[in-house]
Amino acid sequence: MAIDPTTAVGRVRLLTGDVEPDEPFFDDSIYQWHLDSGLSEIETAIEVLESTINVIALSPTRERAGSYEAYGQNLTFLQKRLNDLKSRRYGKKKAPIIINAGQKDWSKITDIFGGE
Repeated sequence: MAIDPTTAVGRVRLLTGDVEPDEPFFDDSIYQWHLDSGLSEIETAIEVLESTINVIALSPTRERAGSYEAYGQNLTFLQKRLNDLKSRRYGKKKAPIIINAGQKDWSKITDIFGGE
């Protein structure tokens, strides 16, 4: 299976890094289901990458069978990629916070945000 960057599934595969032609991490139908449910390519990539991280995180970190020994993957790169995709999707918006919330009344909040 070759990755076709002219298709939505192919572009999402490139975003997630699921490009192994012989053994893809997820089948095309998984990508297509997310796209068909109304998610954009970036949103689909975020969903699939979160699933990938969960699958790998729940896998054993070390396996030993006789003289064969295998170690699990470091998730740092995948987590950075996920954060990059989220910032592309959502931007770098900051949520407003209330400092010193132990006020006796809401007058200062009303002054800032308006209202009665």
